[in-house]
Amino acid sequence: ESAVKEMRNEHVAEEKLKGGPLAKLSGQLCGQPEFMEWLWVNTPEEAAAKIRALCSVSSRAELDHNPVAAEVFHREIRIPYSDSKRNAA
Repeated sequence: ESAVKEMRNEHVAEEKLKGGPLAKLSGQLCGQPEFMEWLWVNTPEEAAAKIRALCSVSSRAELDHNPVAAEVFHREIRIPYSDSKRNAA
């Protein structure tokens, strides 16, 4: 019984996560047409869904609270996208 209660409490805590700088950055990127093109998506919603899927999170706010997800975001999204912009210039 206590394990179920603990799981419920963890779930509630996850729902209340506030986004920080990484969530804000990912939100800004998702609104950029160049970023959507780079991700091979057509809408900001699809971009957000792809970020969540790649980083294995249910909310972009988790990027600021999950070190593994943050690392994946940097390694698979932010750095390669920045490099692609730099190389295109």
